[in-house]
Amino acid sequence: DSQAKFNLALAHSALGATFFWNSDYEETLKHYYAAEEILENLNQTYPTNDEITDKLANLYVRIGETLSWQNNLEQGEKNVLKGLEMHEPISARNPNNPKFRKSLW
Repeated sequence: DSQAKFNLALAHSALGATFFWNSDYEETLKHYYAAEEILENLNQTYPTNDEITDKLANLYVRIGETLSWQNNLEQGEKNVLKGLEMHEPISARNPNNPKFRKSLW
């Protein structure tokens, strides 16, 4: 079901973050890309669900940061910008929700 898929994506994202903080960027990206695939599918199915879009946008920023640590600055920047662009409409739709506003940095 959708909630189980969402939770699986969050688990992959958390595992990726753990590997990131241990400087294992290849494992980080394996988990981030697994989470990305799940969240992309959920986002296509539920395009108005800001929670899913927010998690996907955060993930793009994390992927970008990881790629940057691998000296892939061009792809890293593209991912960070994609994530930030995804956050802007979420923040506009939820101007009083600090959870979505903080995602804009």
